[in-house]
Amino acid sequence: MIGCSGVQRRMRRDGVPKGRKAISEAGRAQASKRDGRRDTPKTEAAIDRRIRRTRKAIRAAFQELLHGTSLEQITIREIADKADVSYTTFFRHYPDKEAVLADLANDQVVRLLDLCLPLVNVRNEDTYAACLATCEYIDKDRLLWTALLTGGAAGTIRTTFIERTLERAAGMPRSHDWLPVDIGTTLAVGITLDLLTWWLGRARDTSPEHIAGMLDKLLTAIVRRRKRP
Repeated sequence: MIGCSGVQRRMRRDGVPKGRKAISEAGRAQASKRDGRRDTPKTEAAIDRRIRRTRKAIRAAFQELLHGTSLEQITIREIADKADVSYTTFFRHYPDKEAVLADLANDQVVRLLDLCLPLVNVRNEDTYAACLATCEYIDKDRLLWTALLTGGAAGTIRTTFIERTLERAAGMPRSHDWLPVDIGTTLAVGITLDLLTWWLGRARDTSPEHIAGMLDKLLTAIVRRRKRP
């Protein structure tokens, strides 16, 4: 037939009725996109992002609940409701609320450690600045840190803090040989957390500057490690 295209001839040969338009592969792909990409499998990256978003929402909900409720009284259903996830979804990401607490504690410890690291650095002499930065950071979110340091999370915080600090302190230079770095770091972390716990629980009206001064003096013997003449 005059003017008949190759596509039209193939349509007639394959039994496709006249007038029906041929849909190309590109056209089907575009239609699939318009329909919500039903034909496109979810990539691992997309799944990972969704997992991270869900866990972040669960941690944020748990952190908010800690502001007004003790750890023992918080239920998994409350965490799920506040995070806007189902009860079963919670267990796909965490086995229990203690696992959420450990994840939250690790996240907070990493942030706090960046401020506290100069306290265990043997070459750093200006420890007061690090002490003050630490106390001011705690003071900005006193409710959270009160829950973490004076409640059921205290043991997790201490263990995590010591482990993370030891990981970083192991590669620091030393100016003495009278105190092994592991026990020195453990003592410094213990003194820091004990003073902060006392401040949040029993000396709430004390200013961050005053607590920083106390911490600086307590850590002087361990941090400012000067050799004997």
